[in-house]
Amino acid sequence: LGSAYLYYLIGIFLAVAFLILPASTSHPHRLRWLNPILAVAALVSAGWLGYHGLDIIQQGWEFDAPLMADIMATILIVLVLEGVRRAGGPILLVTALLFGAYPLYADYMPGFLWGTEYSLAGTVRAHVLGVESI
Repeated sequence: LGSAYLYYLIGIFLAVAFLILPASTSHPHRLRWLNPILAVAALVSAGWLGYHGLDIIQQGWEFDAPLMADIMATILIVLVLEGVRRAGGPILLVTALLFGAYPLYADYMPGFLWGTEYSLAGTVRAHVLGVESI
């Protein structure tokens, strides 16, 4: 129930953020039609993940997930990053991308910075379906 609750919270707050925050501060009315679409996508993807929250934990989808879970996780991570850009600006987005993408290049880092390398799908799964990220 705990992870399902968090997915539902992410979906609700992300949808509200898309409806409140403009896509661009310099042209707030330019992509206004896109906001409800992104809000619905956030509710659907987070709702689907919340519905399967118990399966995600019990079956270890963080490491090996069904295709639909990978698709929903990818949609959610893209929407979360867009929400970060809208709320915090491009500097926060670049910072989140730099640290969030670390598992993609961790194997090439020297010394104490070295880590286990993940594929792109594995990185998305670790962030969205795991318990240690979003």
